[in-house]
Amino acid sequence: MEKIGLYGFGYLGKGRAYLEKLQQHATETVDEQALNQYVQQQIERGEVVYYGYQANGSLAYGPDFSPAKAQAKAVATGYTDHSGDKLLACTRRGPSGSWGEVFFTDHTFLFNTMRAYRMGFLSFRSYEEADAFISAIHQNLLPGEKWQFAKGEQNPALVRPKTRYEILESYLQMTFSKLVLEYQDPQSPNYQKIIFSKDGKYCYFNTGLLTNFAEDLYLIGEVYGKKPNGLFICNDPRMADGQRSLVTRYGFAKEAVQNGPGVATFFTRIQDIIYDPSVPIDFTAAKLQHIIVDGIERGRFPRHYTQQYQNGQIALWDLSQKLKAGIENARLIATRNYKYVVPQYRAATRQRPGAIQFLMPIYLDRMFDKQPDFALVLSYHDGYYVPETILLLAWAYQNARILCKPDDSWLNPSEIVDDAPEGAPSDENTTAPVTHHPAPAVSTASAPPQSPATAGPSAVASVVSHPAAGDSALAEGALAFPHRVWLRQLTIGNNASLRGLFDGDKVGTISRKKTGDCDLEPLLGQQMLVDIVARNPLGGTYQATPVRDGSNAFTLRPEHPNCAVKQPAGTPAHTPQAQAAPHQGSHITTGTAPATAAPDLPAAAPAAATSPLEQLVQNLPQGITVQDLFSQLVQGMQASMAPTSNPADTAPAAAPAPIPAPPPPTTGPTSSPSIGDIVVLRDIKKGNNGGIRGVFGDGGATATISRSLLTHPKAYYYEKQLLPVRLLGVNPLGGGFRAEPAEQP
Repeated sequence: MEKIGLYGFGYLGKGRAYLEKLQQHATETVDEQALNQYVQQQIERGEVVYYGYQANGSLAYGPDFSPAKAQAKAVATGYTDHSGDKLLACTRRGPSGSWGEVFFTDHTFLFNTMRAYRMGFLSFRSYEEADAFISAIHQNLLPGEKWQFAKGEQNPALVRPKTRYEILESYLQMTFSKLVLEYQDPQSPNYQKIIFSKDGKYCYFNTGLLTNFAEDLYLIGEVYGKKPNGLFICNDPRMADGQRSLVTRYGFAKEAVQNGPGVATFFTRIQDIIYDPSVPIDFTAAKLQHIIVDGIERGRFPRHYTQQYQNGQIALWDLSQKLKAGIENARLIATRNYKYVVPQYRAATRQRPGAIQFLMPIYLDRMFDKQPDFALVLSYHDGYYVPETILLLAWAYQNARILCKPDDSWLNPSEIVDDAPEGAPSDENTTAPVTHHPAPAVSTASAPPQSPATAGPSAVASVVSHPAAGDSALAEGALAFPHRVWLRQLTIGNNASLRGLFDGDKVGTISRKKTGDCDLEPLLGQQMLVDIVARNPLGGTYQATPVRDGSNAFTLRPEHPNCAVKQPAGTPAHTPQAQAAPHQGSHITTGTAPATAAPDLPAAAPAAATSPLEQLVQNLPQGITVQDLFSQLVQGMQASMAPTSNPADTAPAAAPAPIPAPPPPTTGPTSSPSIGDIVVLRDIKKGNNGGIRGVFGDGGATATISRSLLTHPKAYYYEKQLLPVRLLGVNPLGGGFRAEPAEQP
């Protein structure tokens, strides 16, 4: 017999309890037959609204959204609640893919619940806010550590993508979960390491991270849904400004925040995180079955072994012997290097508490010059190491980073590609910490204006940034150096350098060393012919070298008035050709640049090797010293000192680039900016509450950046800069856009 109405919509539980749940919200008496007839009519008319997530993490919903990709669905019941809102019957998809138990609510509640982004006990109104939060944290961290993996395919098992710094997200999630689960336990070293305001509305805790000023990084957030057992959700977490703000604005006791909460403790004995090669590993048939057979089915084994096993070309016995040989090799190496087997933290779940485990790299084919095939997870019990499961390297690194940053031996985030195979589920060792409530993460977010009956399939705007037309040559890896362009809208940048725009909104910088001792003021606003020779190691800008003529003069566009520029020290006197220029004594030449290189101008030289020290100092933010970036400097110097190949094998220098024609003046309307676009902010001024504001584009659109997102504490630092920013949304007050400094690695 075919199920109709709610019986065919989702799981209703035992008896008619679902009617009582609906009656608690409805203003009218609920009639079961009328209810199911109405729901069946809605289903047959195609009025079921599906909710799911786009590739950029944002929520989309509507009757046309793909049911196969939907994570929730809703249908009208024909009843209203006490506020006059339509009551919906809703259900969410479970881990197995089947629809869960039906519950009743209104569209606002469902929308806020589905739009919210959760990191364990940390919650945000939307994926966009979570991603902006993680990016702001990353910008304020002590440099020298990578917090994201090499680019790879997204894990298809994820119903929603992670934020751009997935290692940092995992670290914060697990650290705060550890504190929430133990802050009330007097026997725990994490007792009282979460501090609450006097009214209990806010919480304050230590992330265990250091800022770029080598200070503790604290977070503050709103306490939501606190239960009798003390568990709660931290809504809208953000970086804490200082103790005075905590006391005067949020109502914390002065003595409570004076010394700040301590760092989360995961172990108390150093021997708990050091692998002992002398301890035997206890394998059972059940463990081998789980690790090998289940590992193959879940895509944990190398692809060629998976294919051989499925085709009957390799036996379980052979795979077992390879696994045990890989374990013995790892044990021998660990005997000589105690850091080779890495400790990890396994998060707590409903069934078990958190625990320290070990990650052993396994090379099935003994190819030690490459990455291991996977990591074997070992737990210590009663004098034995017990193998639990195997993890892909991306998951292994995230678990290991909670305790400490692993050495770059085999767990190196620069080489790990997060490319879990299709259908691979998240592992029992990488599950999110236990959560205990079905309530929405945020109770105050406003719902969108559309109701389920009228909402389109993509009601939430995409935040994917698309390159502007004509910028395809600047796609990563596509820009060949040197690249000759006109650098326009010149301004003074860091350390007396010059900055300007080219090829759309890309930023080029000219170091003070390359401009010499000339006066930079007359160059402001001009367009200069330059060679783009390299990408800067910090930020999303490019290094530029001025194109000079035989008299060592800059080349500017003729439409701009010439101006006298001081001749650099040590420069030879002007040649007769230079003295015949329109303005004698000027160290600038002008002329219309044809599409190909003019005979009287030098061709583009091959990109000059720039030392890592010069690159770093050139782009060093004000207030940050070279010592602050020492680790990056050492890595760059080591790379520049690496032995070179045979000169005969060296690739030939790039062919001289032609002088491009000057860009035509922009006329007519320009395309309107979209959320997620990266633009260049100019005419920057101090905004409200310590933030900054500026304009971008030819239409003079405005954007503001809040103080919490700025990497430098003083707004005046940005006033003469061209700052690449990412548009986050529309300002609800005053118009314009909200933005953050663009992170373009």
